[in-house]
Amino acid sequence: MPIKYLFYLLLFTLVICACKQKNPNKDAQERILATKKRAVSYAAEKKYDLAVLSIDSALVAQPKNIDLYNTKFNILLRSKKYIDALAVLQQMHKIEPYNAEAYSFQGYINEKLGEDALAQSYYQKAIQACKYRATGKIEEFKNKVNIAFLKQFTQSKAASITYIDSLSFRHAGNGFIRDQKEFIKNFDKQAFLDAL
Repeated sequence: MPIKYLFYLLLFTLVICACKQKNPNKDAQERILATKKRAVSYAAEKKYDLAVLSIDSALVAQPKNIDLYNTKFNILLRSKKYIDALAVLQQMHKIEPYNAEAYSFQGYINEKLGEDALAQSYYQKAIQACKYRATGKIEEFKNKVNIAFLKQFTQSKAASITYIDSLSFRHAGNGFIRDQKEFIKNFDKQAFLDAL
């Protein structure tokens, strides 16, 4: 009988220890969040190199974390390091091939740099990525609105408004489309590119 009780005691101890053990994924997420906060704080102080170093240190531990790449991209964009920002966007495509937002920003930056033909190719890739994601019902309305927005860069403001109007008509009552329609109508492409 004592062996049976010893077994139950051991089992009970293991269960208690397992319950007290911290979740390693939660710890890793907390460290990543702290690193991101530190990087954003450095960027706010215009210590861009330190901000990028912070993110790079986190990327060593989590090389496929798209959120870290996005943070790094935003820091580089804010510091006007466009070529480095473009390189980060390329890395993001290795993780998320249908990242329409990354393609869009590749277009915006290339247009700002005077590479209009290259910008157009990225805008087209962004539209294709949006169509792919909308077909898969992944944030369908967001992707359709993104296509409407991108038409300001690939065609004209009038084409963009026509597209968003058709979406608004087909999906009457959709608040998201209604709000984005106002944004698209009031959007100033040149001011956006100048501020980039």
